[in-house]
Amino acid sequence: MKKIFATSSEFGIHSQKLIDDFLGPLGISLVRYEHRGPMSEEDLLKISPEYEAIAAYSMDAITEKVLDHFPKLKIVARHGIGFDTVDIKAAARRGIFVTNTHEGAFEERAVSDLTMGLLLALARRIIDLSASTKAGNWERPLTADLWGSTLGVIGLGRIGKMTALKAKAFGMNVIAYDIFQDEEFASAHEITYVSLDELLRRSDFVTLHCPLTEENKGLIGERELSLMKPGAFLINCARGALVDENALYEALKSGKLGGAGLDVYSKEPPKSNKLLELPNVIAMPHVGAYTHKTMNAMDMLVVKSCADALRGLRPANVVNGL
Repeated sequence: MKKIFATSSEFGIHSQKLIDDFLGPLGISLVRYEHRGPMSEEDLLKISPEYEAIAAYSMDAITEKVLDHFPKLKIVARHGIGFDTVDIKAAARRGIFVTNTHEGAFEERAVSDLTMGLLLALARRIIDLSASTKAGNWERPLTADLWGSTLGVIGLGRIGKMTALKAKAFGMNVIAYDIFQDEEFASAHEITYVSLDELLRRSDFVTLHCPLTEENKGLIGERELSLMKPGAFLINCARGALVDENALYEALKSGKLGGAGLDVYSKEPPKSNKLLELPNVIAMPHVGAYTHKTMNAMDMLVVKSCADALRGLRPANVVNGL
């Protein structure tokens, strides 16, 4: 009997029918692990080494040592797009597929929805004014406009593009920074590519949608934050380590920035993270892709990838070159 280890119990909850349909007839059983929160290398090394597939979530540490711990392993199927916590080179050397749910998982729709929600909540002070009204107050301050404001999109990939289109529908001007430029898309939607420094200087709102790599870790630091407009807003629904959180804290506390909307953090869960103490921070628990349709689509892709790999086939969405 072939076995898959899922690092989150949510996988089994969302995908029981998929498991029965795709895995049952193949003689594959799924063993769920009742775990809340990311699994560290130490956590994973405590798991029985019998598993041939791992369904991994965003912050699970799939290190080289973890890969060696599972000698039968054929695939690490990432439930999501990012794979920065998986040692993809070590997996490739061992002939282990690493996949993500890049195609057909609707993640760009869900994450861009949350991005726009955070952007609106920051601009119109929805969270604190709602709390104030419920407390019996009747504050009616002037708030920021989206229409006519400039949104700077760092990373104009699938999620960045979807966010840009939604921002355009709100009447925003959109500029973008990306190493890889889709000139056809930008031209069709009146989006201008600029340097990172120019984007930071011109934007009223800045949103991050790039993957985390060694090269862009700490991409937004003290220098970059100093270039932003006084009172500008930062939204990060990508990866926490893209931003120097200490520098962001100082920029928010000093009033340099008007606020930040965060769904991701350098360490998750963000215990003892002083950013959460600030009134001008809206903090979400990394739920950008957590919608019914998106999670079901991701479950489908993860189950199919695992089933293919365990049958000796090459799965879709392989990210480590095998």
